Amino acid sequence: MGREGRQAVRCSDVGLAKFKFLQKVLFVHGHWNYVRMANFVNSSFYKNIAFNTPMVFYSAWSAYSTQSVYEGFILTMFNITCTTLPTLVYGLFEQDIPADFLLSRPHLYQRLTRNALLSWKVFLKWNLFGEEKAKKGVRVW
Repeated sequence: MGREGRQAVRCSDVGLAKFKFLQKVLFVHGHWNYVRMANFVNSSFYKNIAFNTPMVFYSAWSAYSTQSVYEGFILTMFNITCTTLPTLVYGLFEQDIPADFLLSRPHLYQRLTRNALLSWKVFLKWNLFGEEKAKKGVRVW
């Protein structure tokens, strides 16, 4: 490989020594990355709806004062325990389908090309879960 080739590899996101390695990058790592990112986006909306909806109801209940329903420490601990740590653990260890199974069945990749996990139906389902959790939170206080 020449100087320009090595420089291009250093500047790229993925460098492949042989073209045959592209199959594993797309079918395995692409699948895992899509599943992880889709679940991260959906769970972020879920978390924000479940956590902030009780604040909206409390604001109306307290005559729109600036009083918060949550203490500052609780906000910090919630973001650490419900946002940062689960995202880190999920991103490191989640492999919903084993690599050899994904390589032996490339038709599973087609489902991802149709954006199956980030559709409006899935998005609304996660939002409804968040609203249900928020209703339970409102009942507590």
